Formats: sequence, structure tokens, C-alpha cells
Amino acid sequence: MVPQGGNTGLVGGSVPVFDEIIINMSNMNKVLFFDEIQRVVGVEAGVILLELEKSLLSHRASPPFDIGSRGLCQIGGLIATNACGIRFIKTNKVQASLVGLKAVLPNGEIFDAMTVLRKDQTGYDIKQNFVGSEGTLGIITEASILCGPLPVRRVTALISVETFEEVTILVSKAKVMLGNILSILEFMDSETISLTTGGARNCDLFVEAPYSFCVIMEVEVYSSNDSNS
Repeated sequence: MVPQGGNTGLVGGSVPVFDEIIINMSNMNKVLFFDEIQRVVGVEAGVILLELEKSLLSHRASPPFDIGSRGLCQIGGLIATNACGIRFIKTNKVQASLVGLKAVLPNGEIFDAMTVLRKDQTGYDIKQNFVGSEGTLGIITEASILCGPLPVRRVTALISVETFEEVTILVSKAKVMLGNILSILEFMDSETISLTTGGARNCDLFVEAPYSFCVIMEVEVYSSNDSNS
């Protein structure tokens, strides 16, 4: 049996290669609850990330992770692969935001650790064994996830530097000066930029000078105080 979510992974882990039975999770697509006090959302495994984002707008909340395939990827698959996403520098991997989980084991038993309680030190945190297991220990059916606040707006900057050492200095200073509002920090070398823009139509090179590296940085603004800083 091969559990299959949005089938967006590039490693082919959810693609059958012999005569396996596909267990597709797409119909398990309900948002179960949102706990206003704990700021935890409960979802079925087949909920698409983009749909979860939309459902959280009314609560002024947002998922703790963001993936380029947000319109197709499913929450169960993100947990099963311990996805990181583009906001890794702020929210870490999916594992860091997982509060509760329910899964069906190979023998048919149901493992139920669904909860909104974040601080639980009563024993082994068995649910974490399912994170990154890619269906080998059981099929994830539900999860509860810690949400972050919905930013007022996001501000993105593109910074060009000459050397990789300057990249590391910029990253270090950004972490210190921007703190928790820093949400994205990525860099590209000149070869990557040329390959990306070279074959694209209506895509001018966004840096005039032949800089060796470009750093993409984004901050999330939550209040007028953040905007002023």
C-alpha cells in the first residue's frame, strides 16, 4: 500500500512502482476545529495547505509553514515528509509545530494522540515518530498544528553582494537586528540567477551589475511598531 497526498514530492515517494494499492487522502479534507486560546488548528490529513490558509483568515491566524506547492500539497504529506518550506528560518520544520496526531497503524489499530495541549511531559512523545516516516509506520489521518499570527503585511528585499563571506555576515546581522519578524532568508549565486532568467520570457535580470550572490529576505509586519522599525 502506498499512501498518497498531493503527490508534489520530487523524490517519488508516493508514486507506486509495482502493483501497490494507492491510498489517496484527498477526501479527508475537513478542517476540524480551531482552538482560540491555544491557537491550534485541527485538520484531516487531506486538507490542502492553501485551503487551510483561507480557513484561518477569519481567526487572524496563519499556518506555521509555507510551501511552494501550497495549492496542491496536503497536511498529512507535509508531516509524513517533515517538510521545511520557505519560512524555515522562522518556523523550523513541520515537526516543530505539530501538537497532536492521529494515525492508522499497519495492524488496523488507531493511534490517537490528538490534542491541543502544547506542553505535555507525561511520557514518550510517540507522535513524533510518524514525522518524516513517509507512511512506513502508519497512515496519518488527523493532526493538530500550532498556528502563528496573521501578519499585517510582508516586506521583501533583494540584496546583492560580492562574496559568500558577505552573505554569511548579512545573514548573521539580519537574525540579530530583525529577530522574530524575519520570516524568509534565501540566497542564490550568479549561475543560478542566469539559469532562472535566461530562458524565461518577459523576465529581465533584476540586478544590473554582475554580482556573485543575491540574498532574498522577507519580514512579516504585525503592527505599526514593526513597520516603523
